[in-house]
Amino acid sequence: MADGLQSDVLTQDDLQQRLGQLLSTRTVIVCVGSELHGDDGVGVAIGRQLADQVPWPVFEASLAPESFVVKVADCQPDLVILIDAADVGAPPGAVVLIDADALADLSPSTHGPGLKMFLEALRLMHACRVVMLGIQPERTTTGEPLSAAAADAAQRIVEAFQLACQHQTAGPSDPGGGQGQSHNVVPGRLGGR
Repeated sequence: MADGLQSDVLTQDDLQQRLGQLLSTRTVIVCVGSELHGDDGVGVAIGRQLADQVPWPVFEASLAPESFVVKVADCQPDLVILIDAADVGAPPGAVVLIDADALADLSPSTHGPGLKMFLEALRLMHACRVVMLGIQPERTTTGEPLSAAAADAAQRIVEAFQLACQHQTAGPSDPGGGQGQSHNVVPGRLGGR
């Protein structure tokens, strides 16, 4: 979980618009969190829902995003979206978009130094834009399930990605709305189970 960041809370329309502006065919999604600590597992929960529903590689990095930097760099992305719980002082379930420059200044999070190490290593291996979709947790107590607020935020994020995917794949040359699109499975990626 990222702590102490300031950012604007995104409405559902804002979220869909921002994803539509950011996403490209060379996007990679990295989901971070611990399912053992309540809302800290929201990133992993989102990753599991997205895995077979979007054309972009989705990595479940759990508590060790730095362990996935080589796999992410091998995808040659122009954008990496980290998804994680983030304490931004907003109401529980609020969704924010945070630029990597703000993330780089963080002290070690609940994931240890992993997020900062991931960002530094990725910059060295493959320069690309990195943003984080942060979800304000309600609770991160050991043994607790996701709160209703975090589960609702997860569903809103999944829906926003699905809509962005439909808008990217549907067009004049694709009247079927991308229904025949294949999903490439990347080793270590969710969805190739």
